[in-house]
Amino acid sequence: MAIDDALRVEITDADVRAAKNEWLAARDGVDADRDVERALWYYKRLNSTPP
Repeated sequence: MAIDDALRVEITDADVRAAKNEWLAARDGVDADRDVERALWYYKRLNSTPP
């Protein structure tokens, strides 16, 4: 069976990561990128406050 080069698709690591994040968001009902940004904001805020 001949492979048609016009139908060939290149799948990159970024595509796989994006698909995984979309799947996790759909499964959990949460946006994974938003959770990471929120955690980073809390981390920076915690470290910027004096003891």
